[in-house]
Amino acid sequence: MSSLKEKRTRDLKRRIHFTIQRVTKDIEEEKQFNTAVARLMELSNDLGSFNPSTPGEWSLFREGVEVLLTCLTPISPHLCEELWQTLGNASLISRKPWPAVDPSALVVDTVTVVLQINGKVREQVELPSGLTPDEMREAVLASEAVARRLEGKEIVKVITVPEKLVNVVVKG
Repeated sequence: MSSLKEKRTRDLKRRIHFTIQRVTKDIEEEKQFNTAVARLMELSNDLGSFNPSTPGEWSLFREGVEVLLTCLTPISPHLCEELWQTLGNASLISRKPWPAVDPSALVVDTVTVVLQINGKVREQVELPSGLTPDEMREAVLASEAVARRLEGKEIVKVITVPEKLVNVVVKG
């Protein structure tokens, strides 16, 4: 149970810093305010479904709300200023520096790899990120579900796309 909560906490931390990264790029480089707002709405939805219970989770939740308001300030300054004051902050949000991305928060622990057999999607397997193509192949072929699907078939070729796909070409 606690590992599920830890995963949700890591996922929210990743979402917060991914949002900072993408909104910064959307506003500063691409001048795409509509996509910046869409990313902030995604963060808002994630915060709305988080349900913090420990002091650490509440701290992360507050960080997320503050990032949401700070990144929304260029688009809706008056509303964000009012909400910032409601949070109990004495300073003005417009004087707050833009949030910085924590690169360590963006690191993904696992990836979902699609397994195809003869080009048809058959399974999705959760694997640790950063595996080499050979390690991906071994991990997918070692899976019980995959072994059942390949039972009695001859493997002709295995094609891997790192962190995305393993396609097993079989005969029989």
